[in-house]
Amino acid sequence: ERTDKKPARYKFIKSNVPIGNVQIHKAELSEIPRCECKPDQEDACTSDCLNRMMMYECHPAACSAGEKCHNQRFQKRQYPECEPFKSETRGWGLRCLDDIKKGQFVHEYVGDLIDEEECKRRIEQAHDDNITNFYMLTMDKNR
Repeated sequence: ERTDKKPARYKFIKSNVPIGNVQIHKAELSEIPRCECKPDQEDACTSDCLNRMMMYECHPAACSAGEKCHNQRFQKRQYPECEPFKSETRGWGLRCLDDIKKGQFVHEYVGDLIDEEECKRRIEQAHDDNITNFYMLTMDKNR
């Protein structure tokens, strides 16, 4: 079922939103892994890129390949075309409108970053409202 309606309380966001006692650690430029790709390479930062092999994206300020870098899908938000949809049994989801190859990056998962207190409050509220379709993800303290 395709629909133009957005989910109730749905708001498109481009990055995570910290709420409550949540701190976001931003890496120093000196901590970011640098590949050995060269700016004169035609296909810089493809399969031979050390960062790509380690499944780490090149940072625009740290990659010597510059504009020729092909390993910055997160920063450039290069995602297949997708749309939100309402499923019959599990609430809202996201479906891709393009074919996806095995191992291809699909989309960055973003949302509210909440502390334990807010998590408990939201779960209790969902229970009170008889909402059974929601998703919580726990992240490591060091990330």
